[in-house]
Amino acid sequence: MPNRMTLDEAFSLYGVDYDGLVTFDTKFHTYQHKTFKELSGGEARIAEMYIILMADAEFCILDEPFSNISPNCVEKMKALIQEQKKSKGIIVSDHLYEDILDVTDDIFLLRDGYTFPIKSREDLIQNGYILR
Repeated sequence: MPNRMTLDEAFSLYGVDYDGLVTFDTKFHTYQHKTFKELSGGEARIAEMYIILMADAEFCILDEPFSNISPNCVEKMKALIQEQKKSKGIIVSDHLYEDILDVTDDIFLLRDGYTFPIKSREDLIQNGYILR
């Protein structure tokens, strides 16, 4: 069986400082030699999102970033997104619209091949995405 990439190796590959993840969430202080497979689903998600957000790129895409992570980490991740969107474009796709409303500048609902601009929760109701 081939070796699996450790967190330390992944962070190095993307040029992201692992110590930043430890500052973001101290539970990662002993994880740098673990593989992603050795982490819980939420821990792996946090590490992946941190790498993506902190990598030197003009844009990044996050697909359902708030799924499978604790509410405390959701709040910390939203703060990191707010910080990083000052220097890069971030596209987020998620069904957890309440959290998305907190971190986005522009929101669009994609439905049936059409794009609908969303300015408020009421727009989501009018477009049949959520109930009252």
